[in-house]
Formats: sequence, structure tokens, C-alpha cells
Amino acid sequence: FQHIEGPERALLGQRALGPLDVLERFGSCAPPPARLLEFAQALRPRRYSAASAACAAPDRLRLVLNVAERGLCSRWLDRIGEGEAVPLVPEHPASGFYPPEDPAVPLIMVATGTGLAPFLGFLAERRAAAARWIAS
Repeated sequence: FQHIEGPERALLGQRALGPLDVLERFGSCAPPPARLLEFAQALRPRRYSAASAACAAPDRLRLVLNVAERGLCSRWLDRIGEGEAVPLVPEHPASGFYPPEDPAVPLIMVATGTGLAPFLGFLAERRAAAARWIAS
């Protein structure tokens, strides 16, 4: 970087630059696309909690998420249209975080932000169970 002078030189000392930072700051930098792909990192799986219950709507999945300004997955999910296919791998929670089996047991639920999602699923499950009980 000896040939870089001026404000760009000061920028180099402030923080680590990623490939996009270099492309934005240095307009003359035009590497071949194949070279750029060498810097791309594999996406790590994103885990979201279901805010729905399969027993209530087996063909629908509802998510609660915060759409982050620079969030790749949350922004993509926010733009998905109804009925579009979304690749996913369902997992059962390892924590054993389930509602009580007995619907007569009262629930006190406390959560913030997207931590609210499993509670919404619990309520959907209780509603479906109550509807089945009333129908029988």
C-alpha cells in the first residue's frame, strides 16, 4: 500500500477493510469476478424459532424476525412473497423448551424481541387443542 496517499492512506490505518470496502473506496479497483468469489465466505445456517404450530396449520410456517439493515437472511426473508418456496431444515429444540402437555396448566410467558416467537407457537397450539376439544 506504499503508493496510496491522502485520506485513503488514513483509512487503511483505522480498521480492517473488507473486499466491498476496497471496491467502494477505490473506484479504479476492478478485479475479475472469479477473484472476488475467493473472498466470499460460506453463509452459516440461520436459526429462527417458529411462531406457529404445525397442529394448527400444517402447511404454514410463521416466523418472527427483526429485519436488520445489513442482515442478509432477514432482509431476504422479508422480501419473500406468500407461497414462494424457502429452503429450510427443521430442527427440534435441544433445550426442551415446550409448553406443558396439560392445557389446564396456566402459562406465564415473558420474552422480548424475536424471543416471542415460540410463545406465539405455544398459543397457536393451545388454540388448536381447544378447538379440537370443543369440536369433539
